[in-house]
Amino acid sequence: MVPLEIILGIFLGALIGFLFSLLFRKFHTRDTMKVLLMLSVAFIFHKAEDFLPVATLLGVMAIGFMLREKLPVAADRISGKMERIWVVAEVFLFVLVGACVNINAVGDSWLMGLLIIV
Repeated sequence: MVPLEIILGIFLGALIGFLFSLLFRKFHTRDTMKVLLMLSVAFIFHKAEDFLPVATLLGVMAIGFMLREKLPVAADRISGKMERIWVVAEVFLFVLVGACVNINAVGDSWLMGLLIIV
Protein backbone atom coordinates (compact mmCIF):
# COMPACT_ATOMS: atom_id res chain seq x y z
CA MET A 1 0.00 0.00 0.00
CA VAL A 2 2.87 2.42 0.60
CA PRO A 3 3.73 2.89 -3.10
CA LEU A 4 0.06 3.66 -3.76
CA GLU A 5 0.12 6.34 -1.04
CA ILE A 6 3.24 7.92 -2.52
CA ILE A 7 1.99 7.85 -6.11
CA LEU A 8 -1.49 9.09 -5.20
CA GLY A 9 -0.08 11.85 -2.98
CA ILE A 10 2.24 13.14 -5.68
CA PHE A 11 -0.44 12.84 -8.38
CA LEU A 12 -3.11 14.66 -6.37
CA GLY A 13 -0.63 17.31 -5.28
CA ALA A 14 0.50 17.93 -8.84
CA LEU A 15 -3.13 18.09 -9.98
CA ILE A 16 -4.04 20.58 -7.25
CA GLY A 17 -0.92 22.64 -8.04
CA PHE A 18 -1.87 22.69 -11.72
CA LEU A 19 -5.40 23.80 -10.83
CA PHE A 20 -3.95 26.53 -8.61
CA SER A 21 -1.82 27.76 -11.52
CA LEU A 22 -4.90 27.95 -13.75
CA LEU A 23 -6.90 29.68 -11.03
CA PHE A 24 -4.18 32.22 -10.23
CA ARG A 25 -3.63 32.96 -13.90
CA LYS A 26 -7.33 33.55 -14.56
CA PHE A 27 -8.23 35.45 -11.36
CA HIS A 28 -5.78 38.07 -10.14
CA THR A 29 -6.06 38.30 -6.37
CA ARG A 30 -3.83 39.52 -3.58
CA ASP A 31 -0.96 37.24 -2.61
CA THR A 32 -2.37 37.02 0.91
CA MET A 33 -5.55 35.45 -0.46
CA LYS A 34 -3.48 32.99 -2.48
CA VAL A 35 -1.55 31.99 0.64
CA LEU A 36 -4.75 31.54 2.65
CA LEU A 37 -6.26 29.43 -0.12
CA MET A 38 -3.14 27.28 -0.38
CA LEU A 39 -2.93 26.79 3.39
CA SER A 40 -6.62 25.86 3.53
CA VAL A 41 -6.21 23.30 0.76
CA ALA A 42 -3.08 21.93 2.45
CA PHE A 43 -5.00 21.41 5.71
CA ILE A 44 -7.90 19.78 3.88
CA PHE A 45 -5.43 17.62 1.96
CA HIS A 46 -3.81 16.61 5.25
CA LYS A 47 -7.20 15.71 6.74
CA ALA A 48 -7.95 13.57 3.67
CA GLU A 49 -5.16 11.26 4.82
CA ASP A 50 -7.61 9.89 7.41
CA PHE A 51 -9.81 8.28 4.75
CA LEU A 52 -7.67 8.21 1.57
CA PRO A 53 -4.38 6.38 1.03
CA VAL A 54 -2.31 9.50 0.22
CA ALA A 55 1.06 10.78 1.37
CA THR A 56 -0.06 14.30 2.14
CA LEU A 57 3.36 15.77 2.81
CA LEU A 58 4.51 14.68 -0.64
CA GLY A 59 1.27 16.05 -2.04
CA VAL A 60 1.81 19.46 -0.47
CA MET A 61 5.36 19.49 -1.82
CA ALA A 62 4.03 18.58 -5.27
CA ILE A 63 1.61 21.52 -5.08
CA GLY A 64 4.54 23.83 -4.51
CA PHE A 65 6.65 22.25 -7.24
CA MET A 66 3.86 22.50 -9.79
CA LEU A 67 3.12 26.10 -8.89
CA ARG A 68 6.84 26.93 -9.12
CA GLU A 69 6.96 25.31 -12.56
CA LYS A 70 3.82 26.94 -13.98
CA LEU A 71 3.89 30.40 -12.32
CA PRO A 72 7.42 31.16 -11.08
CA VAL A 73 6.81 34.86 -10.39
CA ALA A 74 3.67 34.22 -8.36
CA ALA A 75 5.41 31.33 -6.60
CA ASP A 76 8.23 33.65 -5.52
CA ARG A 77 5.78 36.16 -4.09
CA ILE A 78 3.82 33.42 -2.31
CA SER A 79 7.08 32.01 -0.96
CA GLY A 80 7.91 35.40 0.54
CA LYS A 81 4.54 35.46 2.31
CA MET A 82 5.03 31.89 3.55
CA GLU A 83 8.44 32.83 4.97
CA ARG A 84 6.77 35.47 7.13
CA ILE A 85 4.27 32.91 8.41
CA TRP A 86 7.06 30.41 9.07
CA VAL A 87 8.72 32.79 11.56
CA VAL A 88 5.71 32.41 13.87
CA ALA A 89 4.94 28.79 12.98
CA GLU A 90 8.52 27.76 13.77
CA VAL A 91 8.07 28.83 17.39
CA PHE A 92 4.88 26.78 17.69
CA LEU A 93 6.52 23.79 16.03
CA PHE A 94 9.44 23.63 18.45
CA VAL A 95 7.28 24.36 21.50
CA LEU A 96 4.90 21.53 20.57
CA VAL A 97 7.74 19.14 19.76
CA GLY A 98 9.40 20.03 23.06
CA ALA A 99 6.14 19.41 24.90
CA CYS A 100 6.04 15.89 23.45
CA VAL A 101 9.48 14.97 24.77
CA ASN A 102 9.32 12.50 27.63
CA ILE A 103 11.77 13.87 30.19
CA ASN A 104 11.73 10.62 32.20
CA ALA A 105 12.99 8.70 29.17
CA VAL A 106 16.20 10.72 29.19
CA GLY A 107 17.41 8.94 32.31
CA ASP A 108 21.16 9.07 32.89
CA SER A 109 22.06 10.15 29.36
CA TRP A 110 21.10 13.82 29.79
CA LEU A 111 24.72 14.88 30.27
CA MET A 112 25.83 13.24 27.01
CA GLY A 113 22.92 14.87 25.18
CA LEU A 114 23.85 18.26 26.60
CA LEU A 115 27.46 17.78 25.48
CA ILE A 116 26.33 16.88 21.97
CA ILE A 117 24.15 20.00 21.76
CA VAL A 118 26.91 22.27 23.04
